[in-house]
Amino acid sequence: MDGGITWDDPVWLDGAPDVAPLHPKMAPALAVRGNVLVTRSGPFLVSAYTLGADNNSLLFASSDGGRSWSWRAVIAADCNETYLYETDDGSIVAFLRRHHHAEILHTCRSTDEGATWSTVEPVCRGFPACAARLPSGMVSMDVSCLQRCQMSMKSRWASSRRAASRMRCTARV
Repeated sequence: MDGGITWDDPVWLDGAPDVAPLHPKMAPALAVRGNVLVTRSGPFLVSAYTLGADNNSLLFASSDGGRSWSWRAVIAADCNETYLYETDDGSIVAFLRRHHHAEILHTCRSTDEGATWSTVEPVCRGFPACAARLPSGMVSMDVSCLQRCQMSMKSRWASSRRAASRMRCTARV
């Protein structure tokens, strides 16, 4: 360990069905925006999503500390920017941004280390950034929220713009 001065070669997320590289010399066309979850049972989990007209959130697992990754499952269709969270009972909760309903935070759950997932359900306005357990047992989700800000001029709505802000929501998972 040298404090981040040198790095190993990149490791690709391979094996997802129907996800091809954009060029033969490139890795599959996936984006990662979320976290690496180190589960209590051992495997590392990370989500990635497909690019294009429709996004799909995919789950990859590593049993060697992140040196290699294998595709495990589709978390949810029409979703991206997934944050993974492990509950006390070992369930994995995915907080997701819907691709076509981006202003609403959604969630789904797996009780088998990510092999299968429940139906995606809405939680609150915003999209995920990170989650933390509170002493009460509730989970605090720090989310970004696109709010519509409207400006008036001479009593008429003259223009509108979107402004990003931060907010917190809590949920029992």
